[in-house]
Amino acid sequence: MTQGIRLFLAASALAFLGLTLWAKRSDATSREAEAERRLTKAAYIYVEAANAFAAERYDDYYMLLRRARALSPEDPFIAGEMAEMDMLSPLTDSVTGRRAYADIRRRFLAAPSDLRLAGVYARAANDAGNIDDLVEVWSILDSLRPERSDVSLNLASILVVKSLRGDTSAFDRAIGIYDRLLAGLPGDAGITSQKIRAYSARKDTSAIVQELSRLVASAPDNIEVNLYTGETYAALSMADSAMKYLDRALALEPESGRVFITRARYFEKTVDSEAFDREVFNALAASDLDFEPKFELLVHYVQGLFGEASNRPRVDAMFERLLELNPGEARLHALYGAYEETQGNRAAAREQYSYSLDLDPMQSEIWMGYLRLLSLDNEEDLVLESSRRAARLFPEELTYTLAAAGALIFRDEREAALALLDSVSDEALADPIRASQYHATRGDLQEALGRRDSAYKEYTRAIELNPRNAMAMNNMAYFMALDSVNLDLARTYATMAVSEEPENPTFLDTHAWVEFRRKEFGEAKRLIDLALSAYNRQDSLPADTAIADSEAEVIEVVTETPMEPTGEIYDHAGDIYFWNGLHREAVEFWEKAALLMPEDEKIKKKAKFKTYFFE
Repeated sequence: MTQGIRLFLAASALAFLGLTLWAKRSDATSREAEAERRLTKAAYIYVEAANAFAAERYDDYYMLLRRARALSPEDPFIAGEMAEMDMLSPLTDSVTGRRAYADIRRRFLAAPSDLRLAGVYARAANDAGNIDDLVEVWSILDSLRPERSDVSLNLASILVVKSLRGDTSAFDRAIGIYDRLLAGLPGDAGITSQKIRAYSARKDTSAIVQELSRLVASAPDNIEVNLYTGETYAALSMADSAMKYLDRALALEPESGRVFITRARYFEKTVDSEAFDREVFNALAASDLDFEPKFELLVHYVQGLFGEASNRPRVDAMFERLLELNPGEARLHALYGAYEETQGNRAAAREQYSYSLDLDPMQSEIWMGYLRLLSLDNEEDLVLESSRRAARLFPEELTYTLAAAGALIFRDEREAALALLDSVSDEALADPIRASQYHATRGDLQEALGRRDSAYKEYTRAIELNPRNAMAMNNMAYFMALDSVNLDLARTYATMAVSEEPENPTFLDTHAWVEFRRKEFGEAKRLIDLALSAYNRQDSLPADTAIADSEAEVIEVVTETPMEPTGEIYDHAGDIYFWNGLHREAVEFWEKAALLMPEDEKIKKKAKFKTYFFE
């Protein structure tokens, strides 16, 4: 090979090497450019995600975040944002949850002084039960933001929890943090209380007493310090020390409502009713207290005395005092009404409920109570007037329309009651329990107006809506028995009604009458005997109430339950006993029925001729 050829080959090799090196440099530059482009695009999409979140387009927000993370997987802030969404999603599995937790921690470590990011990490660690991570986040933040006492207190609280798990050094660190904070804020009852709670967790009474002594020494004339010290000594059952500081607080601010309330709590715990009453009275009269804390105090006071009639003078005096000081407070009259109702004073309760509604008519629960009392007192005119007013205020509340219809029924204005029910909106019938009562009431009205087929339709609908509507089942069964139609179905309904209210004599009578119509005379006698004896066990079960279910109270006009069976039940008993061969007893029942229903010629005929007559 000549020298010329060698030089050519060498030159060619150098040229190829140069081209290769240039290509590699070009590839590296291209990759850097591509990476830069992806980062730029990720940043742009991240901004778009933030805009979507601000516009409450949360699905778009999540999709944009996911795209931004795919473009820039190492960005801790994009990953952290997406991790927050994953932590909130109920669809997140355990693997995704662990990754999200790690990303939230990574984002915090990238910006450890950011309080929001620290809070997110702390909540995630707390939810996961990672106490060491909680210590980590608050320790880092405490070192970076020592001026934030809330951060330091969070760290101290977590360290106390860790110490309860056996880490004694954690307790010493916590106490050191409290001491550091108190050095800059001597006499701070709030920080001291947290330090004392730490000692309480270890049941270190001696340390608590020492801490209280230091607190009082640092701020002897501070009202908060004296109140807190007194309450803490009371919790330690150190009565003399407790009274010392509670008395000092009173001496510092002799007209302070908060002092009176604190002292009242103390005397309530020590069962000193005279001192308790005195401090409650003082608190109610205090000019520096708003109505809200006074009302809460009165609620607590009254609840504690509800059960004892001997406490009545004390409660009345409290109410009269607060009403004198706050005459226009509807809630106060409502509470007084509730108290009077529990004491059996219906007239006084009605009066207070009325005052409350005059002051604030938009109290549905008070209307309920007021109408209930009017109904129990058979004040049908007032029930009608008040329920119509309440129905106008609360058109979606079916209870008031039913109450008004009940009052019209009481006045024998059935067509008017039915027309009123026809005005009910679909919204008012949204609740199936109340809608069931609505249709049952319509069924009663249709039956009273002689439209039994329509009544059957209404009762059927009522039972479909609420298969536990015992009154609807009872009425349906009774009228089917009278018509001798679908007696097997009537028996099913009668049985279900009795299973709901086994002691209800009306339901037992219906069941007995269904069995009589089915010619099951022995079973009919067993059931009518239960119905007759049930009256002796009834104290005051309303005969015509329509309390359909524990889920929904419906107020209607009610009458007191007779303590003796009705003429109708005696008549049924006579028929049933007659067909069981007990003729003498049957005649006795018919005679009782005739006395109670003298206008019924058929009953008089059976009693006179001492025999059963077919209808």
